[in-house]
Amino acid sequence: MGGENIPYNRDDNHAAQKQEERLSDLLSDKQKLKDTHVRRTFLVENDLLDKLDEITDKTQNKSFKTEFINYVIRQGLDELSRSEALWK
Repeated sequence: MGGENIPYNRDDNHAAQKQEERLSDLLSDKQKLKDTHVRRTFLVENDLLDKLDEITDKTQNKSFKTEFINYVIRQGLDELSRSEALWK
């Protein structure tokens, strides 16, 4: 029992490394959300918000909604800029 070799698990090492990164992020001098984001108010269809809330409730990510909304806006803006010639 005492001399058993414990196999190296790369996933365990990766998880430990990610945990260290999260801890160091807490200590680092990162930009605050208020320095990189602006609060705006938009009207959103009820069914879309219901679906977003459902998905958000299943995640462990506190900033999921903000990240998702920024992703969707970025994708939409990229799509619009690719088809910009159509609306000139």
